[in-house]
Amino acid sequence: MTSSPPDAVVAFLLRRGDAAWREHAAAFLASYEAFDAGRSHRLLVILKDFENAGDEAEAHARLAGARYDALVVPEAGRDIGAYMAVARHLGDERVCFLNSHARVLCPGWLRQLDRHLDRPEVGMVGATASFESLRALDPAFPGFPNPHLRTNAFMVAAPLFREITADLPMVTRQDAFMFESGALSMTNRVLAAGRQVVVAGRNGRAYPVDWWPWSGGFRQGLQENLLVGDNQTRHFDRLPWPERVLLANATWGEFRSRTSPPPRT
Repeated sequence: MTSSPPDAVVAFLLRRGDAAWREHAAAFLASYEAFDAGRSHRLLVILKDFENAGDEAEAHARLAGARYDALVVPEAGRDIGAYMAVARHLGDERVCFLNSHARVLCPGWLRQLDRHLDRPEVGMVGATASFESLRALDPAFPGFPNPHLRTNAFMVAAPLFREITADLPMVTRQDAFMFESGALSMTNRVLAAGRQVVVAGRNGRAYPVDWWPWSGGFRQGLQENLLVGDNQTRHFDRLPWPERVLLANATWGEFRSRTSPPPRT
């Protein structure tokens, strides 16, 4: 007998402290409603620092017409702290976290993220990833290549997310950066738990770490394989080609010039 798939939650973050939160809400909802997710789910809007009744009422007015639940969380803890609060409110569901800048780009976007989590060896699936290192800014970060999923859009089982964040300090901006791309990043924590971390493309493929530079996604060519975009992918699209090359090199380095991953030794 085949068991039913876990329930899914799409958790979209709005921050009252972001002056453009109204525009973010409108743009995300427009993209969310334009493309069928391809998978049953419920939409949860995370209202970060909307603890004043008037502010919360305005947020709900801006979201009018959408079917959603809401969770109000305090401003402290950065974006990842808000995701941790969501995970504590969930049971065994799978949750797709989307930051304020996320925009859906194609039909079936959630199905493509979700279907790869059905594979028992996969622990986390993202829409974008990078090999970039922040060591030039802080020597505490791993050097290049530093494979990590970006936290703009990723999907994980809530129990696993609670597990990998159980000992996590989340107070400063540095804490958030470390969780995304530090030595103990969410990617490295899932890998250390013996699970794979993959990027999903709109072509239906899942790309393991070795293949991320050839996934047709973040800062690669025309980024035509992206499921979900954000402010960084949109910025890349607007740049003239020479500046795109510079950013692509910062993200993927020497791997851009290869046609496939080097053989494992």
